Amino acid sequence: MWARPTGISAGVASLALLTLTLLITWPLGAHLTSALPGDYGDPVFVSWVMAWVGGQLTTALSDPATLASFWDANIFFPETRALAFSEHFVAQTVLALPVYWATGNSILTYNVAFILSFVLTGLGTFLLVRAMTASALAGFLAACVVAFNEYRLVYEIAHLHVLSIHWFPFALLGLHRYFETDRRRYLAWTALALIALNLSSIYYMAYCAPFVVAFAMSEMVRVGRWRTTRVWLELWATAAAVLLATIPFLMPYLEVQRRLGVERAADEVMRFSATLDHYRMALPGLAVPLVFALIAVVGLFATRQYRPGPSADRPAVPPPRPAAATRAWFVVGALLMLLVSLWLSLGPTIQSAGRAIDFPGLYGILYTYVPGYNGLRVPARFAMLFFFFLAILAGLGVAFLDQRWPRITRGVTLAALVVFLVRATPAAMPLNGVLPSEGLAPPPAYLTPAPELPAIYRAVDSMLRPGAILAEFPFGDSWYDLRYMYFAGTHRRRLLNGYSGIFPPSFLARQRILATPTLDPEAAQQALGGATHVIVHRTAWSDDTGAAIGAWLATLGARIVAEADGAVLYELDVKEGLARRLLGASVQRADQK
Repeated sequence: MWARPTGISAGVASLALLTLTLLITWPLGAHLTSALPGDYGDPVFVSWVMAWVGGQLTTALSDPATLASFWDANIFFPETRALAFSEHFVAQTVLALPVYWATGNSILTYNVAFILSFVLTGLGTFLLVRAMTASALAGFLAACVVAFNEYRLVYEIAHLHVLSIHWFPFALLGLHRYFETDRRRYLAWTALALIALNLSSIYYMAYCAPFVVAFAMSEMVRVGRWRTTRVWLELWATAAAVLLATIPFLMPYLEVQRRLGVERAADEVMRFSATLDHYRMALPGLAVPLVFALIAVVGLFATRQYRPGPSADRPAVPPPRPAAATRAWFVVGALLMLLVSLWLSLGPTIQSAGRAIDFPGLYGILYTYVPGYNGLRVPARFAMLFFFFLAILAGLGVAFLDQRWPRITRGVTLAALVVFLVRATPAAMPLNGVLPSEGLAPPPAYLTPAPELPAIYRAVDSMLRPGAILAEFPFGDSWYDLRYMYFAGTHRRRLLNGYSGIFPPSFLARQRILATPTLDPEAAQQALGGATHVIVHRTAWSDDTGAAIGAWLATLGARIVAEADGAVLYELDVKEGLARRLLGASVQRADQK
């Protein structure tokens, strides 16, 4: 039977994890409304996504018909389903939606989701390991390992969808409690957690699914219920509910993949795979969890069930703990999943010292034979699952020691935990990193992502009709385009510009021309087709390129609508511009005659 855990409560664990998160990510906590962790790359993109999704969901509460345009995000005009060019972040947005409603601040909304990804990842793991071992100490060490490891804090700090693995441990917890108690409400818990996981990341929808199935099968065999028809029917019903809830969010991606022919080349997938060298370099930071994981494995050979007697800090009748056979089952299962996740993270071809080694890559099977995997390019993200199962094993090792030598184990574990956290914590969380744009000046101060609209975008918001379509120059530079998108999350006008995980051919064709529009004015005029307004950020160039673009726009009949901080908003009148060109050409021919 399931052992009722003792020790600290979920509330205390949550508060401790929140405190650790704020300390480890400091000074972010002092600038939640105005700063983004990492750089002005992916966090700016995700802030825009969450603003778009939050705005669409909010509008849909009063006008459900607006959901028809949910996927048609306001970038890459005239492309449809632009939201499906990358992650949609629906689960993260819903989680932080009250903050968005209360403040309208997409930076704060992002940061709340960012912090919750650490707290909830740790909390879910704490509850799972505590349920498996009846040891709060084991659960808390596992929570810290999975929430605050170096992979999260350094390599994936700017990728909220990768940090958002927190629903995975809650899904496993629901399955574990279902098989321990035979209560269907835990299957409902599992279904909700899996739906939230699927809506948090396309990667985790694909990468976590095999491990969820494996865990369910393992638990079914462990409790001896794999021959019970009712259990199979209930599991299939749960899977069907998850699938039905997920399909509406999956179909736009399949449509985009078919329409644009999205497929990641094998060499691209290899570039974004982990290597054996990566894991070797990570070993110093893994010392603490690896030692406890090794203790858990060694404990497999301690077959005799140890029953400690009473002591000063332990009652005469200790709380029930899992039997040795159950503990061994958990250890073997976690170890196998650890090895499989490591193997998968190495990609289709395993590499070491810059060369492929003669050993098959397990990910190659998924890439070749499982639909959808050829559209995913970062097998290295299986490392997040590697750290999760390493944390589970480490927690099982602590529980093994805690059952035998509780007083010593508590002191040693807390000391080891401090060492791990100090080793993993960066000197200071990097904030607002500016990414350089080749050939352009650093973005002007007014383009810095902030809660308030700059003056030029206030003009857009107040003067332009909702159907207006903007093109902004510089055009096609990713780090400038991201800033335009960020403010478009508030003013919500459509853009020819854009940035995402996929760049559609229509945008790439525009980009080649509009990056330097004055070199071929006629081609640039055609590439500008569809735009009703243009913003030129003149200070983005150190020379007179901004003025030259303004002069070119004047030949198209553009008129200045607003100016602020060196940015100029033009309204296009393409027909007038074409008439001027024809008149000029006729005058030139007359002069030649």
